[in-house]
Amino acid sequence: MNQDIKNIIGGCFFLALSIIYGILASSISLFVVGSSQLFTARTIPLALSTIGTVCSFFLILPSFIRILRTRFTYSHPIKKQEHSNLISLGKSVAFFLLLMTAYALLFQILGFIIASTGLIYAGTRILGERKIIQPLMISFGIVMGFWLLISLFLDIYLPSGWIWGI
Repeated sequence: MNQDIKNIIGGCFFLALSIIYGILASSISLFVVGSSQLFTARTIPLALSTIGTVCSFFLILPSFIRILRTRFTYSHPIKKQEHSNLISLGKSVAFFLLLMTAYALLFQILGFIIASTGLIYAGTRILGERKIIQPLMISFGIVMGFWLLISLFLDIYLPSGWIWGI
């Protein structure tokens, strides 16, 4: 599958996600006292939605222009290699959907650290990484960094799992 087509599909997905997030963010209720302030509960979600929308357009537009230029200069049928790449991409997407479902089901049981480490490690394996120790160490480091940021600095509770409650 052509890289430009992948960029357009991914960009459209994130564009839809950003627009939906922006619509949901605009429905966040504000307190009467804080509604006239510059920084409210809607500020960051709306900013993230706007940034996501702009980045999606910057991902879609150049790829779309390149495709239009190549389509009008020459045409070629789909090759078998592109078809097999499309099938392998579909398998990867299906595995990621199963992985995210398993993560959601195991999050409360295993806890944030173990479930998230497993998610990132399995994701790297799906993407084709064959080493064992390096992706495991990297995923554990990323998860521990997020845990420190979220749990200790922002004081947000993350479940430790039923396993640790025994």
